[in-house]
Amino acid sequence: MGLSHDSREDKVSSQPIPENAIEKGINIAVCSPHFIKKCIESVKPKKNPNEIMYQACMYSAAIAKAVIGDKTPPDELVKNFKFARERYRKRTIPIALVTFSIISIISIAIQNFLCILLGILAGYIIQRLDFKYHYLKEDTKWFGIK
Repeated sequence: MGLSHDSREDKVSSQPIPENAIEKGINIAVCSPHFIKKCIESVKPKKNPNEIMYQACMYSAAIAKAVIGDKTPPDELVKNFKFARERYRKRTIPIALVTFSIISIISIAIQNFLCILLGILAGYIIQRLDFKYHYLKEDTKWFGIK
């Protein structure tokens, strides 16, 4: 029926804005899509109106600072991404292609052409398993690095 939720909203709306929560949110902010996802995942339902307001103010401030923060990427991020991209191109993609090719050749040899789909899937999974590359790629995309 939503009655308890409405009364909780009324109690929260009468709470003072905790400035220390806003300061904390600004201080912990990191300009990164991963930080924002972590903030969103960290938000948990609370019962106490003070805790609800504190959490809302802290994470709102942190996300706002992360979004409007410095758009200059850290030098270490750029360096790490270049290294990861080279490794991805020289190791991960060839392994995925070789896996796809071997499965495709086997599927032709046994005349089971549905196995080619398995080869495509295996190649895709292999390249997605390069977690570091994809993590850094998301960060560099955030900063507009190509």
